[in-house]
Amino acid sequence: MIDYHIHPGYSIDADPYSLEEYCIKALELGLREICFTTHCEFDPSRADLDWFVRCDGRIVPMHPPEWLNRYFKDIAMCAGMFRKDGLIVKAGLEAGFDLGLERNIEGVISQYPFDFVIGSVHCLDHIAISSETESPGYFRGKNLQEAAGAYFRTLAAAVASGLFDVIGHLDVYRRHGTPFYGEATELMYQSHIDEVLTLMVKNGTGLELNTSALRHNRGLFYPAEQILMMAVEKGVSNFTIGSDCHRISELGRNIFPAVESAKKIGIKFSVYERRKPRLVEEM
Repeated sequence: MIDYHIHPGYSIDADPYSLEEYCIKALELGLREICFTTHCEFDPSRADLDWFVRCDGRIVPMHPPEWLNRYFKDIAMCAGMFRKDGLIVKAGLEAGFDLGLERNIEGVISQYPFDFVIGSVHCLDHIAISSETESPGYFRGKNLQEAAGAYFRTLAAAVASGLFDVIGHLDVYRRHGTPFYGEATELMYQSHIDEVLTLMVKNGTGLELNTSALRHNRGLFYPAEQILMMAVEKGVSNFTIGSDCHRISELGRNIFPAVESAKKIGIKFSVYERRKPRLVEEM
């Protein structure tokens, strides 16, 4: 089994567990490949909120990204240490995308030998819709059509940029938008998803199955099964799976039932090395 969305202690919204502690836990769970994907945000208007990481037990600035030197050293150490136990450890990043930030993001991810980069839309109008505390400040002031239009415009730009290996938690707006829009939130994608999936196929961008949805009582994964079925039909060829864990107790959580459900849709999963996908023959 694999987990390709892990936030170790480098992410300030994660518990301060080390990469080594995550690797030990991964072995206990029977995982055979993991990828660390610490947060990296780029919106300068949120610098006072987001632009920090935890490194060497200290909170340090996220930009300039000098902390990534230590991050890669830690990952290399773990990759060497746990290889003998049969655990493959990869170096990844979850990049927060917003309109107009393409050059900023490219400037970071082109400098380092990442195996895997997730592109995620976390914010609209500089408000974190993925945050329980911030999201009401956005959803309360927008009707469903406005929110859907803004989200999918941003998502389409993320895919069109060609910067990312996969799109993370594609319909994350369900997490905190549902209390404002009710059941209609499940259908927000309908007028927009075809454009996004077409761009994904054109650019070779993959799609993540994010099992944190079950922790949020939003089904088995993000995106919803109907979107996954459309992605398969459209020809999206690379899929990854991750728990989006921010604490060690969440590592690998719900991966197995999500994999079994995905198989019924016809999904096969990929792993990445130096940004190149490889199909996993059996999971």
